[in-house]
Formats: sequence, C-alpha cells, structure tokens
Amino acid sequence: LYQRVLLVINVRSKGRKMTLPLTYHRRDRGGASVAIRRALPLLLLIYPAFPFGFGVNHGVWHTRATLPSVGRRDAPDVSWRRHAKKGKKKKGGGGKGKQKQSGFAWAQDFTLMPFESAEGRSLSAALCSSFEGRTGRRLDPAVDPAGDVPKMLWNSKETCAVVVSSDAPSTTVKYANLAALECFALTEKEFERLIGTEEPLAGRGTLQFPGNLPADSKGYESGYTKKVWKSNPDAEGTDGPNGDITLRNACRWILERPAVIDGKLTVERLGVAYAWSRWTEGDEDVDVDGTRMSAVDPADLAARIEGQAAYVRKLKEEDGLGNKDEEVVRAVAKLLKLKEMMPK
Repeated sequence: LYQRVLLVINVRSKGRKMTLPLTYHRRDRGGASVAIRRALPLLLLIYPAFPFGFGVNHGVWHTRATLPSVGRRDAPDVSWRRHAKKGKKKKGGGGKGKQKQSGFAWAQDFTLMPFESAEGRSLSAALCSSFEGRTGRRLDPAVDPAGDVPKMLWNSKETCAVVVSSDAPSTTVKYANLAALECFALTEKEFERLIGTEEPLAGRGTLQFPGNLPADSKGYESGYTKKVWKSNPDAEGTDGPNGDITLRNACRWILERPAVIDGKLTVERLGVAYAWSRWTEGDEDVDVDGTRMSAVDPADLAARIEGQAAYVRKLKEEDGLGNKDEEVVRAVAKLLKLKEMMPK
C-alpha cells in the first residue's frame, strides 16, 4: 500500500564516496502524495537541464551527482598573505633598536592637560562657582554650568584665569587656562612651564602674583592693577613675553570650597584666583582677543576706533544686519574694547 521514493546522492571527495539516502514514504491518500506524484513526471521532462541524471531501478528513482568537496584540504590557500605580511619591511630598518614601552611605563609618561586632571577640573569648577557666588554673574558668559565647565573655561576666549597658592613662600601657579598661557607667550603644550613649577618660564623673569588679599577686602577685589611679570633682560633665550606684564582692571578673590574634615563640614582654602581680559605687555596694551595697541600713541588708537565704528555702520546700513546678529555683536564688542584703551 506504500510507495517508496528513494533519493540517493553520491558525493565524491578525494577518492572517497559517500551515499546519502533520503527516503520519502507517501500514501495514496492526502495532499502530500498528490504533490509528489505531480512533481516526479515534471522532473523527468526537465532532467536534461540538471547537472545530474535520473534513472529507474526496480521501481526506485535514483539520482547521482558529484558535489565539490568542502573539506579543509580544498580550502583556498591564503599562506601567501601571511608570507607577504611578514616580508613587508618598514622604512628605517624596520624599527630595530626600539623597545616597546610597557603599559605602566606608558602611563608614567602620559601627561594630562589641566582640564583633564582631577586637580585642574576641581580648581576650574571652583573658579566659576565661587565667582558667581560672590558677584552674581558668570566668570565667562560662554561657560555653561550645565556643560563641561573645566573644558569650556580652558578654551575661553574672553577670560584669563589663574589660581596661585596662598601658602607658598614664592608664587606657585596651581591652575591657568589657555588664555592665561597665551598672555605669557606660552602655547597649549607648554603649560608645565607655568603651572606647578617653582621657576616659571625657565627663570626668564619673576612672577609676582600675591597669594593673599588685604584684610579689609572681604575676600574679593575688583579693578585690580598689578605688575605680575618682570622680565629679566639678561636671561638667555628669546621665548616668553616681550616685556613686563601688568594686569589691568582685573578681579581677584580667595578661592574656597566646602569640605568635610574629621567628620565636620568646613571651608577649604584652595588659593587666590585671578581673572582678567586686558593687560599691558611692554609698551603695548593687549586684549584677550589678541587686539594690540601701543599705549603711548593715542592718535593711532583714535584712528582704529574710527575705522571700527565705520565697519559697524557698514554692517547695519549696507549689509542690513541687526544689533543681535553675531557679526555685529563681535564688531561692537571690539569697538568698545578699543575705546577702553584710550588714555583717560
């Protein structure tokens, strides 16, 4: 009552032969048997199109096919890739004589930037929060308290910020942002020549940031003017400021933060903070945005002011920009800074 369909597949691989019998039992009843009966005659009609043949042997259908071997012996040879990679030589002797550093040695040589180190981030955050607590305004309008405050203060374009130790016998800078480094003619990578060293700028001058405030200042002082760098003309080297540096209209205050010591909430003194945006370098009046003007040439300064005012009028009248457009805001800010440089 049963009809058996046996499908035999012969697989040849490297002289070996495997027979995989697939047997299907089908009844005369049911949809499956009908589908098989209809499919077999169709295969007989189209068998020349297949890479294998069909035949009948005692009522059993057979098919033979030779399939490609997929064994490891027939895998594509990629050894040339390995040999080519090994044979590739680097320029300069292939790095001979160079010894790789261990992870610990690499970590010792790695230096964190002031906005990345734990102390630098703590001091910069304390700078912004303490200034706002004392004055009710931000140290830098571009520094958003909800963002990465240490990194934003480091990249400030409007404020030079420095923290000096209040308990050291000589001036020791604990923190300085990039604008303050540029004030002393230093680059971003040269911060260690000013921060944490007892001999700033390799002794080419004397750094004079007082570490204390007057007793009657109540911990904060504005409008501060002070010569903080005195150049040594006999020092070797040509790097560093071109002359003495005097802060103009700066702010300074005692930098503190709350801390728990011996189980008690107290106030920890971190040092004295300085913030400024204008200074005098030699005989030039300098602004934090890079504007330089000779402090002894009021006529030239007046011409610069008139030219900047004409540029502001052009932006408004010819270009049709408004007071709140960014280009107008920057031009007006520069005009105001130039006016502040005029001798009074």
